[in-house]
Parts: sequence; structure tokens; C-alpha cells
Amino acid sequence: GTEKIEAIDISCPSIDSVDVDAESFAGMSLLKDSVDVDVESFAGMSQLRMLRLGNVRLGGEYGHLPRTLKWLNWNPRYLDSLPSTLPLENIVVLDLSRSSITQ
Repeated sequence: GTEKIEAIDISCPSIDSVDVDAESFAGMSLLKDSVDVDVESFAGMSQLRMLRLGNVRLGGEYGHLPRTLKWLNWNPRYLDSLPSTLPLENIVVLDLSRSSITQ
């Protein structure tokens, strides 16, 4: 089950990186450039070590992320600072290079 999962890669290409005519999407008002994921989805993953989130908007309580995480690659363009409840104590690699985080 979920307790055996060690790595997850959820990557959604940005709309900006897709080469299409903008008029093609004119009637698609619900089209988003990110995927919404509830943090509680990771709660039962007691062996999760690596997590890559590309254009993913996390919702919920960040404290539900497993404390076993060692590697986190995340580009939260909707945040300007890291959430204080994000469990960083065991993180060895934290890649926020494409995020909007300034502090």
C-alpha cells in the first residue's frame, strides 16, 4: 500500500511552456496551469523520501507531509515564504529554484 511508496513526481507542464494559440483556450474558463493536491494525500506514506511537485498547488495542513522526506523539489508560485508548519527537519535537498519564495 501507500506505506511502501518512497518517491513521487507530480509534474504538470505550465501553460506558458505549451506552444499553442491562446485563442484555442478562449472558451475554457476553468483551465488552470497547476494541479491541486491536498497535503493529507501524503499522510500515510511513511517511507516517502523524495517528492517533486511541478506546478502543483498544495492545499491543507503542511504538517501532514511525512517527516521521512529527504528531498523536496517544489515551485510554489503562489507563496512568497515557506509555510511555518512545513516539516523541514530531515530535508537534505530543498530545491525551490523555480518558486516565488523570497524569504
